[in-house]
Amino acid sequence: QFLVLSPKMSVLLGEGRTGWEKYMTSENERLLKNIKEEKTVNQISLDMNISNKKIFQRIKNLSVNGYSFSRQYYYNGDIKYILNKSFNDDDLTNRIIMDNEKNIFQALVVSDLHLGSCLERLDCLNLMYDYCIKNDIHIIVNAGDLINGMFGCPNNICSYEEQARYLLKNYPFDKNILNFVTLGNHDADSLFSSGLDLAKILYYNRHDIVPLGYASGKIDVKGESILIKHRIKSQQSNNSNLENDSSFLTLNGHLHKFSVSNTGNLNIYVPSLSDIVLENASNTIPSFLKLQITFSGHMASLVDVEQLIVSNNKISVIGDTTLYVSTKTKSENTKQSNKQSNSNPPRNKTLERVKNKYIGKH
Repeated sequence: QFLVLSPKMSVLLGEGRTGWEKYMTSENERLLKNIKEEKTVNQISLDMNISNKKIFQRIKNLSVNGYSFSRQYYYNGDIKYILNKSFNDDDLTNRIIMDNEKNIFQALVVSDLHLGSCLERLDCLNLMYDYCIKNDIHIIVNAGDLINGMFGCPNNICSYEEQARYLLKNYPFDKNILNFVTLGNHDADSLFSSGLDLAKILYYNRHDIVPLGYASGKIDVKGESILIKHRIKSQQSNNSNLENDSSFLTLNGHLHKFSVSNTGNLNIYVPSLSDIVLENASNTIPSFLKLQITFSGHMASLVDVEQLIVSNNKISVIGDTTLYVSTKTKSENTKQSNKQSNSNPPRNKTLERVKNKYIGKH
């Protein structure tokens, strides 16, 4: 026997239209056509006269309804979506594609934002984005602790869900800037405590923020690997195969202060862009790094690092370090040239608040 629906009931049920059919509008068909023609998101935005955020929302809806995509990331901050047509399509999420003739890679490196805490510095984060735009920098590497979680310094936002929403809403966006993030111990707090996975939240809601993994992840530039790490106590990295990685450079979060070492490979410890001072990082102020890597062919030969602080709503360089990369071990024969400013940074509200900052274990 067959159930025969009345005309009224057929209308109420959408005459058999499935969720898949609902999303296959003419606009989405046009979007798929552009993707098949291998256009970038910025090119599609111009062609369809819609924002990058709306393109990402449409792609997310298509993904829910059966289409599988990979992303390709470009040094100019653009993204290209690729339709997956086999079981074994490569995951390209850690590769930054550069023109072959370019031999200089520039990025800003930041860590330990602790958004949601009472000592966050969202103003500094926005100024850092302004610096990117003014200086034609399209890549930001983040070494973890985007949010504060439910431990450490006091919170302004006191739930995991609200901190995640706050991050999605308030983390700056520019269609020509990409963020590559290794998630830290404060980011993992929501996963361990309540099953809320910040990596998935970012991947499905902000295509400009690329989660590389918890505790460790890497990016690939011109065939060279850069490892980004953030310590998570008593928990194994979900990228544990990277722990013995042969990357020539490691960027480390968690310690909240800037330093450089070359034991085994080049290690750069990234300062915090927050007002949180740890026991081993006295009197630090919010800062970030500008990283420039010079390539000889497809091999890194030189790494320049500048430390920049936010002072009186302005960004100032307070020191730089040059590291020469050995072609044999990528870690030997390094030479540091610290050119610290002879004058102290100007006194400002940030410096005046140092004595009131949270000091504690991390």
